[in-house]
Amino acid sequence: MKTDNYIYDYIADLVNAKFVKKEKAIGYCEKFHSKNRLSDEEYKDLILLIESSYEN
Repeated sequence: MKTDNYIYDYIADLVNAKFVKKEKAIGYCEKFHSKNRLSDEEYKDLILLIESSYEN
């Protein structure tokens, strides 16, 4: 699903393709959330996506 936030879409695509490690993906989320490029809701959604994608 594409959104209006290209940063959210980019991180989600990286996670879905497992192109980056879990720690790196979380780092991206934290970095862009701290710079107010991701809303609180987008941040929470991405963290849930990361956690569910990298189980085991």
